[in-house]
Amino acid sequence: MGTPPTILPRVITYEWSRDLSRAAARRYFSRRFRRPLIVFSIIGAVCIGGLIFDPRKDMAGAYWLPLIICLIPVLVFVRVYFKMTRAFEELSDKRVTVRVEPESITFETSESVSTMKWSAIKRLWRFPDVLLIFRYKTADLTFSALPVAQLGAEVGRAIEDKVRQHGGQVV
Repeated sequence: MGTPPTILPRVITYEWSRDLSRAAARRYFSRRFRRPLIVFSIIGAVCIGGLIFDPRKDMAGAYWLPLIICLIPVLVFVRVYFKMTRAFEELSDKRVTVRVEPESITFETSESVSTMKWSAIKRLWRFPDVLLIFRYKTADLTFSALPVAQLGAEVGRAIEDKVRQHGGQVV
């Protein structure tokens, strides 16, 4: 037979760390912008090569515009990174308590409490070190991060199952 079902509710408390902030920003950026980043990197390399090796000086403008546009993913990463770092630095008490219940998931810090019904979670991105939870179908910058190590495999699977049961997508 299989493993017995996870008994909910579960309460997990962990320290929100700078490493967790960095991991969440890095994972978000890598999944959200992987393909555009590859394309922009190739275009950027061609433009830099054109600036260096093209003897026609009047063509420099044709290389600069795409090169500047290729910097957009870098600026987005910087924004995500600083948003996550700011969230880390603004917390006076770095402890986060997560309550995984049959009908919802609650995040509690010393300054706020946020409860989301499972049906409100539209997307969950699963990584080896962090889970990113999105309330909207588009993968915008509004997400919650959970460290996988503190959750444990059983609770992680329960969260994934709840998101799927309520119509969310697990990627």
